[in-house]
Amino acid sequence: MTGHPVLRVDISNLPLGDELGTGGQGRVLTVSGFLVNGQWPAAVKVYSPGVLGEIDPAALEEIVGLPRQLSPDNARWLYENTAWPAAIVEDAGVVCGFLMRRVPQEYYFDFRTQTQGFRKKLADVAFLLNSDHYVSSSGITVSEHDRLALLGTLVATLSRLHDLGIYVGDLSPKNLLFSLRPLPACFILDCDAMRVQGRTVLTQVHTPDWEVPDGEPKATAAADVYKFGLLAVRLFARDQSSYDGGPLSALSPELGRLAALSQHPDPAQRPMLSDWIAPLQEASLQASTAPAAMSQPAAPAPGRISVSMPTVSGAPPASGEPGSAVPGPPPRRRRPLIAWGLAAIATAVVGASIAGYVLTHSTGPAGVPSANSQANTPLSPASQQFSSPPPSPTASPTPTSVGMVTIGNSITGDPQAQAIAGVFNTYFSNINNHHYRKALSVFDPSSPLNPESSTMLNDLSSADATSTDSDVVLTGLYPSGGGTVTKAEVTFQSTQDPGYGPAANPNQTCTKWDLTYTLTQPSGSYLIYGDSGTNTGC
Repeated sequence: MTGHPVLRVDISNLPLGDELGTGGQGRVLTVSGFLVNGQWPAAVKVYSPGVLGEIDPAALEEIVGLPRQLSPDNARWLYENTAWPAAIVEDAGVVCGFLMRRVPQEYYFDFRTQTQGFRKKLADVAFLLNSDHYVSSSGITVSEHDRLALLGTLVATLSRLHDLGIYVGDLSPKNLLFSLRPLPACFILDCDAMRVQGRTVLTQVHTPDWEVPDGEPKATAAADVYKFGLLAVRLFARDQSSYDGGPLSALSPELGRLAALSQHPDPAQRPMLSDWIAPLQEASLQASTAPAAMSQPAAPAPGRISVSMPTVSGAPPASGEPGSAVPGPPPRRRRPLIAWGLAAIATAVVGASIAGYVLTHSTGPAGVPSANSQANTPLSPASQQFSSPPPSPTASPTPTSVGMVTIGNSITGDPQAQAIAGVFNTYFSNINNHHYRKALSVFDPSSPLNPESSTMLNDLSSADATSTDSDVVLTGLYPSGGGTVTKAEVTFQSTQDPGYGPAANPNQTCTKWDLTYTLTQPSGSYLIYGDSGTNTGC
């Protein structure tokens, strides 16, 4: 058991909406008026009657309660990158399903039909396991570089899940969603099917053509590696069930070798996920950013999946690169970095504080139960257990600053904090002063980003031409990659002219950013290698 009560709600108290999907285990429906962690619209998975007798309610309770056992950063990351169960749903006291966040809008795309125009569909990876003609005709713009970036993102995601004691098991293209803008990203579904700290809710099953070898344990690190290698093969073979690693080997012999080794019948002989990092980085440097086999040109539809990334070699964009011929101001690219930040895999640092994730009624204060929340929301009193713990009566240390960068209370005593804050002060102050070459001076020259490239300089100066950054706070630090790499969490606010906002909202003029930067020390001094994160309007 988790040691803490988990949130429970009776299905009769949930205002159910449209059906989002159905499968062998049950149905997924929208739930209006409720937010996960006070910020994400909720959905409910209701198990089918034939499955109810097979589920392990205690295992589901463990899954729902896991985020509260993690550090706030790991808990937030889990909710941001997966449809993680957030509350147990009961029917007259009997477990019948769970609440989770709905799939974010960036993981949908406008599917182009022959007769009915565009229809919104989930962007599952299965779409990419088809011919280039089919993919482009469907309304998806994707390059070889994008495919490598998606693999890189998935490596990072699986590695972090494994660090948390979570194994996907049924890793298949239907359970994996992708987005290509503003940065390549993935989102994992069916989290109740995962093995979490040794337990599963249901007996492990596998999607046809994605099974591990007979007799091998399911939902293990080795099984996830097996399926990742299979996905890498099929992503470049453009085929749903191929075992032909030739196309991947033609792109990168080393990636082809790793894919073949990942299919080894002996799980102990398979590579580690971390073994893929450097070869993916190297291959991405040479990969084309031009869309493959584009069909008849057409104006992009709203929400259409596409990506326009800066080249990492310093060469000008290839002819036909998406966005290369679009007039007007370029979309603001807050971070001219390699999109999938593969410098190292984050090592989870489990903190002492409780994450405090809650499910709230959307008409109340987001994430904070009110004194009369029992009257305002149909949730059980157990929801009160999900508020953040009261602050310690001991006085917090006074924040210190380096230039325009404030060092958060929790890391003021960290010996790295001053030096790392200095790196970000150099970056942000030079962005504000339009000294873009100086801003690029704090990037690692060995990273996929080439800070000495004139193309990078032009991209940064164009994207941030109207930007002013403020309220920069270094909020967290933790080691990664065996101590040779550091992760730095930074929040800040930017203001910019219309047309220079985030890719998802170019006309946004005020944006709040929450980013995790990867820092290296190639010569003793900290340098920025890559980043990832989220943004919201002010």
